[in-house]
Amino acid sequence: MPADHHPLEVTPQFAERLNALVASQGAGSGESLSPGGLPRAAGGGDPPAAVVQVRNDTDELLPRYSVIGLGDPLITPETDDVEYRTRPAFKGESIEEDNQRNFAIVQLPLDRKEIDYRAIVAGCSMVRLIGPSDQQYADTVEGESTLTAGPEGRCTILYDPGSPDDEDEEAERTALVMIGGLEPSPLTLLISGSPSSGRLILEVAVTDADDPETVTTEDVEILIPSTLPDIKEAFESHSAIEVDQVIPTANGVADDNTTTEVLPDRPVFLALRNGLTRSRIEITSKDESEMLGGIFVPYAQIG
Repeated sequence: MPADHHPLEVTPQFAERLNALVASQGAGSGESLSPGGLPRAAGGGDPPAAVVQVRNDTDELLPRYSVIGLGDPLITPETDDVEYRTRPAFKGESIEEDNQRNFAIVQLPLDRKEIDYRAIVAGCSMVRLIGPSDQQYADTVEGESTLTAGPEGRCTILYDPGSPDDEDEEAERTALVMIGGLEPSPLTLLISGSPSSGRLILEVAVTDADDPETVTTEDVEILIPSTLPDIKEAFESHSAIEVDQVIPTANGVADDNTTTEVLPDRPVFLALRNGLTRSRIEITSKDESEMLGGIFVPYAQIG
């Protein structure tokens, strides 16, 4: 094997995802065009997972595997309801902010107003990447059509060949990433029963992602009943958890100002942010907890 060959270990899970992606991008033969000039879905049906159509409405000529923001849809229910449901298509715009939520990776070089019919919005794809080559994640940067490697991001780097430039360790290269899908599940706070009052004492152990031998274990006290701001403040009292690294939500809502009591009546999900996503978090209830008629259901999350 040549010395400069970079082997990629393919796990069964990765192979399954890759096969699904390839299947979803299979070009259909004999496709007709919709009134909007886009390939019409044969026989209708649901849109292919992870793939959308994107028109380059930026002022740039985009090389293959560039990142592009998703703007308004090209087809709306009012113009063509069938195409709207079966062929998602968007105006492609320049990346407007760091860590932008809606973006795609184009699979073809795109001139202005050209359309990529198989742009990737979720799943694995090659991408133009810059930044350090020793990182696990990557995300968008305002005004850039590349992803930038870093300690966190919406994309997991599956394979980074490293910089092709000996004098610039962060030079652009083509890497393999997974958009979404590998993010850790949120921590869950769940109390069975209906205690009207009391306190929940949790032992929270945070393992440093960069030094697995370093584990910070401290108690976190949550009064019952509690609001979302109460829970957020309680976790931020932990020395290994910084402000806004834990975002509690209930019923899909995260509101720092709400006065609605959520525990013990509703499950609370703790989304991890800003570097904490790579840590291992373990939560257990301590005997000092005082909840008459209620039991904490333990949950561990591995980043």
